[in-house]
Amino acid sequence: MAVMVALLLPLVVALAGLGINSASLWTERRRLTLATDAAALGAASVRATGGTAGDVDAACRDLLARNHSAEVAGSATCAEEGPRAVRVTAAAPATLVLVPDGRRPDATVSSVSLAEGGSPVGVVGARPMAICA
Repeated sequence: MAVMVALLLPLVVALAGLGINSASLWTERRRLTLATDAAALGAASVRATGGTAGDVDAACRDLLARNHSAEVAGSATCAEEGPRAVRVTAAAPATLVLVPDGRRPDATVSSVSLAEGGSPVGVVGARPMAICA
């Protein structure tokens, strides 16, 4: 019995490490996705209300910095996709927690959000917005 435990313990520890690392990557990707969604919606709102390209970019980066980090906001891409839509692309580092050899390599997660804002044809005052992709 002790031999079985000794042989299986490294496998159990490795599987636990894989699960923890996977959860860490998923959590960081979800956090980044929420930030890019918010930035895309905010920037699309600015674009739909007549904001300039500079206004759209500033709103996008401001929302990314508020919802994630200034590092991510600085390296993100905020591109206009037509008269009312904005695409936000961002990447963020994610640290792996448990690695068998003791080093802590970094991984990168990324997210792309596309949002459109504006008034439907024939309706005055409403500003619905939606995540398109």
